[in-house]
Amino acid sequence: MIDGVALDESIDFYKLLNRKTGKITLLSVFDPASNKRWEETVKPISGGEEGELLYTRWVKNRRAEVDRLSGGKIGYIHVRSMNDASMRAAYEEALGLNLGKDAIIVDTRFNGGGNIHEQLSDFLSGKKYFDVIPHGAADWI
Repeated sequence: MIDGVALDESIDFYKLLNRKTGKITLLSVFDPASNKRWEETVKPISGGEEGELLYTRWVKNRRAEVDRLSGGKIGYIHVRSMNDASMRAAYEEALGLNLGKDAIIVDTRFNGGGNIHEQLSDFLSGKKYFDVIPHGAADWI
């Protein structure tokens, strides 16, 4: 049951969960194996919040895998998007969480896009990658 409404095959339970984000919801759960019923109170989250939790878990698992396989010698950073916030997060992780590592894997898979690739390359390699000069703007630099 969801908030006291019994469920069967004829009921679209998604309708009962619509607009429940952040609201206390009562679930009555039945386990046919033990023939027991119990109630759980939950507070549903939005799809965006779920996506954020899934992303955080994915990064945490990748980081743990790199740490395990390298014996703690290699760090892991996922660059979520090529924007200022992601660049700041990469700096923070490289100079904080991964300081003292022999190497860092910088993962840009599933990246939201943007335009920090040259700054990221400069930071990680210590060498200037290139300058982006808009057409006709060479005199301004």
